[in-house]
Amino acid sequence: MNSFPQVLLLGNGINLAYGGVSWKKLMGLIKTRDDLSVDDLKAPMPMQAILVTNNNLKDAMKHHSKSFFGEVKTKEQADVLCKLLNMGFDDILTTNYSYELEEAALGSNTVSEWKLQKINERTCEKREDRYFLHTYNKVPVNNGDVRVWHIHGEARKPDSMMLGHYWYGNMLGRIQSELQERKNKYAYRQEHNLEIEYDSWVDSFILSDIYILGFGFDLTELDLWWLLNRKARERADKGKVYFYEPKSEEKFEKQALLKLMGVEIRDLGFEEDQLKANNDYKPFYREAINDIKRMVECKSTLKDCEKI
Repeated sequence: MNSFPQVLLLGNGINLAYGGVSWKKLMGLIKTRDDLSVDDLKAPMPMQAILVTNNNLKDAMKHHSKSFFGEVKTKEQADVLCKLLNMGFDDILTTNYSYELEEAALGSNTVSEWKLQKINERTCEKREDRYFLHTYNKVPVNNGDVRVWHIHGEARKPDSMMLGHYWYGNMLGRIQSELQERKNKYAYRQEHNLEIEYDSWVDSFILSDIYILGFGFDLTELDLWWLLNRKARERADKGKVYFYEPKSEEKFEKQALLKLMGVEIRDLGFEEDQLKANNDYKPFYREAINDIKRMVECKSTLKDCEKI
């Protein structure tokens, strides 16, 4: 049995569960149109920012980028994030523009741009100002460091924040170009017992075991849906994808599509309607984190972990 890198893909759900700022509140902050109410928006989330700023997101973000930095609100939230950071992941990918992970790792409720510059690194010589395929933040954990990749951009660089189909399309083009250059490099290096270099988050996504938490995998996330297809078609041996989400009839179609891509849905016996009724997703996230911890520890021993 092959040992694959262990990778977390983290969305904003866990921050919201512990008191983080909602997307609607951020949309209300940058809104420049008086004829729209953020409470009535039905457009997909990545398109809402385009709509409320009248397709002038760049200027809006110049004045409000610090509001997107995020903040660790409570010790409970910090403890949960630290548990994830210290779980032994090889990489952590996040769709968040904000820095709650970095703040938790550095033991601070907020983080300055100067500190972020100090921990910012890249695996290539060329500086990436917009599409971060090789750029990450190296944050301290108990056993060294872990790479945190903001795959849809960072708040400190508003031009890098992927919002809207135009930017998603451009990012997908970059991903496709990156993989085209590799051709069958993954399979070739495995067949010849050569080490594989994980020098972009795309490499990690395709080859690793991926644990998806707090990320809804909306159908508008076209770059990641494309990558799921690409991972499924990869010739080389690769890890699995585990998607953590409570049961919900409304999400049947999306979950069916995920399963077609080889994704394992782990609801852990939780019903979304019940969590909503209680207005408390913390029990689900606590159990999901414990389940991921068991899985990661089991994978490290090269055991059959599918039935734990």
